[in-house]
Amino acid sequence: MGYNAVDIGRTTVQLSLDNGLCLTNLKLQKLLYFAWIEYFKKTGKPLFDDDFEAWKYGPVVPSVYYDFWQYAGSTIVFARTPSSPVDAMTKEFLLSMLEKYKNCNAYELIDASHDTAAWRDSYVQGCKRRIPRLSMEAEACLSAN
Repeated sequence: MGYNAVDIGRTTVQLSLDNGLCLTNLKLQKLLYFAWIEYFKKTGKPLFDDDFEAWKYGPVVPSVYYDFWQYAGSTIVFARTPSSPVDAMTKEFLLSMLEKYKNCNAYELIDASHDTAAWRDSYVQGCKRRIPRLSMEAEACLSAN
């Protein structure tokens, strides 16, 4: 569909607020990572077009990170409206990902993301390197979930 990550991030946050689920920016980033992998595995298409970067605490989409940076480590309590509406099937998928990971804290998701080849092969201490799209696609193929 050609979504951008900020619209998917904002939609995910709104769904979490609507369903009484708490999200921090850190947890949102990992959730988007696993959602991207799961979505690609199911559809053969990317959930959004933006790239992830390999940061110390796992994969990050910088545009989404900076959209919610003001919350730091606190729970996000407001989501701006996406610039483009997200269709009902994608919202349903995002809600299923929120439900799947609702009992995981951010640090469990960090550990899980560090176990993926896409992040591990891209991470260099002190750098914020782009995770190649082909690595993300390969992770989807390797993922057993």
